[in-house]
Amino acid sequence: VVWCFDEAKGCKNWPEIEGRSLRSFPNGAFNRAKEIGDKDGMINNAQELAKMFEVLGLRVKHPDKKKKID
Repeated sequence: VVWCFDEAKGCKNWPEIEGRSLRSFPNGAFNRAKEIGDKDGMINNAQELAKMFEVLGLRVKHPDKKKKID
């Protein structure tokens, strides 16, 4: 599984897993224990979201820059 977060930087709505926003998934206590997000464990940017997925054991890959087609 490859998660690409750079493409979502401008998105106002975060994806959801089983109806829960990724901003609060898995939960604040987990995020605080792993030093993810702010002091309340809230994820506010793509880098923090990527860190959470890495802690959960999921690979995070930044997409390659688009190559110019002649």
